[in-house]
Amino acid sequence: MLRDHLSPQIRSVLVIGNNHISSSILRALSELPNIKITLLTSAGQTPFLPPSVPANRIEHRTTGSIPRYLHDIPNQSRPDLVISTANGGDHDAQIRIIDATIAAEIPRFIPAEFGQDTLNPKIQDRLPPSKGKARVLEHLRQKADEGRIEYVGIATGVLIDQKLSSGDLGFDLKWQSATIHGKGDERFAASTLKWVGDVVAAAVQRWDARGVKNEYSYAAELTTTAHELVECLEAATGKPWGVGHIETEECVREAEKRIQGGWPDAGMFLMERSVLYDESLGAALPFRDHDATGVLGLEHGDVKAVVSQVVHDFTHHGKGDCGCG
Repeated sequence: MLRDHLSPQIRSVLVIGNNHISSSILRALSELPNIKITLLTSAGQTPFLPPSVPANRIEHRTTGSIPRYLHDIPNQSRPDLVISTANGGDHDAQIRIIDATIAAEIPRFIPAEFGQDTLNPKIQDRLPPSKGKARVLEHLRQKADEGRIEYVGIATGVLIDQKLSSGDLGFDLKWQSATIHGKGDERFAASTLKWVGDVVAAAVQRWDARGVKNEYSYAAELTTTAHELVECLEAATGKPWGVGHIETEECVREAEKRIQGGWPDAGMFLMERSVLYDESLGAALPFRDHDATGVLGLEHGDVKAVVSQVVHDFTHHGKGDCGCG
């Protein structure tokens, strides 16, 4: 990653959240020189810190109220940027954090995104939480237009290392079997957890560059298809995979059935899977047509290398890497 474009205005960053994404972001930020990093978690939480980063590199604070914490930061200790990874579905809470950030005169904010294209109305209809995220982004845009804050929204596609190792994409690493939805050649955007941290760090470095500040950045590590993943998995495992086919519409119907039957989480992960394989949604198009990877100074990853690493981690640890090492 390039380090000679570091914005002189960003020297202190506050990361809110305690999860895999926050840990990946902390790891990437810790590689930038002369930046103070603070992690803010709920009271009583043990911080989920990157194992490769010295504990004294990251300052840990806890709070029972994020807006109150931001309000109470002394002027001389204000961060230059707040990054939120706390995405529990309470989008009103996210807006309150943004308003508290503005009230505390902290000039920059990155919202909890790091997934599919929140701005796509068809995805919003398929995944209702996206409507809430879109409302958060609209709030940020309004405040940016008023000159009260700057922001960067970041879409990175599906977290491929997590979803491959968990089986949520329809690939069973234990039994070398795959369920392909649709034709199998539908292209979708994907990124590893490590990449998410790298994209955020790149945005911090190039904040003032044209096409970064006050933009929604489509920055996926790669695009791939179900057929390509099967080929890579067969190469990585050295075994042929059994492959079944299901229509995308059937995936949506089953998701709706589970949600109506009182299993919303099980239904929602099927809905999320359907987004990848339903070309009518156009989910992958902005990652191709408005690719911000070059603007951020990053290079796309290789799907073969990603799949090989996932298989290696699953074989030796039973799970994928967290991207925070």
